[in-house]
Amino acid sequence: MRWNMNAAARAMKQLQQQARCFPVIPCSYARISASFLQSTSPSIYRLYSTEFQTQLSPDLVRIMEQRLSSIEHRSASLESFINRPEASPAEFSRANKELRKLRDHMDLIQDLRTKQKEISGLKSMLSECEEDKEMIDMTNEELSQALAEERRLQTLLLKLLLPKDDADERDCILEVRAGTGGEEASLFAMDIFRIFLNRF
Repeated sequence: MRWNMNAAARAMKQLQQQARCFPVIPCSYARISASFLQSTSPSIYRLYSTEFQTQLSPDLVRIMEQRLSSIEHRSASLESFINRPEASPAEFSRANKELRKLRDHMDLIQDLRTKQKEISGLKSMLSECEEDKEMIDMTNEELSQALAEERRLQTLLLKLLLPKDDADERDCILEVRAGTGGEEASLFAMDIFRIFLNRF
């Protein structure tokens, strides 16, 4: 499937609409629902290539921040709940299990928040030392590194927010084409595809 910019724009619009409809996700982990993915064009999957991207779009960052806030609120709520003495053993077990599922998300979110505070501090420092060229150069270098680290953390978090797929851990892609053989070649290619699909 070839990458289609119009399809990407439509998929981004659908993501934005879903984010407005569901700003808070009261579930064990914040992901795009499977039903949402099934209701959209397959091109949406191309939005999240396995290739490392150094720059996320502002719209995608904004939507992701809503998801991260939902996770932070849910994690805080669960931690508060399991510390309540009146919680039953079954409720405690369920809450603790959900909290463990969020741990990887929360570790990265905390790293991201720390880096964002560092970036804010560096920007404030730049505005305060306008006449010190050496300090400006040093601060700009640190800011550049901090921004790169922020983008890296955002990319890692984006991958965590995506739905898991059985093919994620597989290291092979098989493409079956009919070529120019006409209808019979198409039927044969479909038979070959079904054989591989059923066996593997």
